[in-house]
Amino acid sequence: MPKTKNYPDISLLVTTYNWPQALELVLKSALCQTIPPDEIVIADDGSREETKTLIDTIRESTSIPIVHVWQEDKGFRAAKIRNKAIARCTKDYIVQIDGDCILERHFIQDHLSLLKENRFLCGRRVYLDPKATETTLSRKKLSLWAHPSSIDYRSYLNNIRSNTMRQLFAKYYGRGVLDYISGCNMSYWRKDILAINGYNEAYEGWGAEDDDVVVRLFNMGVEKCCIKGGAVQYHLEHTYNSQDRLQINRELLKKQLEKGTYRTEKGVSQYL
Repeated sequence: MPKTKNYPDISLLVTTYNWPQALELVLKSALCQTIPPDEIVIADDGSREETKTLIDTIRESTSIPIVHVWQEDKGFRAAKIRNKAIARCTKDYIVQIDGDCILERHFIQDHLSLLKENRFLCGRRVYLDPKATETTLSRKKLSLWAHPSSIDYRSYLNNIRSNTMRQLFAKYYGRGVLDYISGCNMSYWRKDILAINGYNEAYEGWGAEDDDVVVRLFNMGVEKCCIKGGAVQYHLEHTYNSQDRLQINRELLKKQLEKGTYRTEKGVSQYL
């Protein structure tokens, strides 16, 4: 599906932290898309110099603008760095991923296939096992079938790409406000994310910051649509962030659900 004037220009927002080996594969997969992004904005939550060096190298190999937005490492602050990156996005539509998820080449095309005004999209991911992750990183290319169990059985259906399945599931799948949310596979209109003032920076530490964004978009009347049968991405296995603030973040989310409002106070507007 070639890009035409019927589709908005795309900002690809990539969140990363101190894993340049994974980020290299993710960025290469972004540059090989059937519909490439018009710009890439990297939300860097405090990576060391190796990540900057990698980004500079890849920037030299492509005509697609790559913007590196960095903040000091003070723990997990995804909400804050995503706000800073959103403020630097210049295109009308934002596709949001993480720097540990390699994109199937139709990923952006599949997001665009369900694009509508007053709608945001949530996709899923395919989990690679540790051995497949190790092989993929060492070979510097996606090695799905290097091992029989390379794809976690719980996410096997997320590896299927089918237009019929995608269109059918878009009507019925994951319609509840908190169903099937993954901040590593989302897309939304820039005007909509600005209207809710982006991420709530009260969320620090891992957990629930993406749920909060979805709840507030939902409260504003933006339709939630889940992608199944497309927008395939492959998650590289790694150790997980501390969840020591998860209960605090869940309480914040509970209060947001009770309030029913859509605009957060401390959000992206401070960077515009």
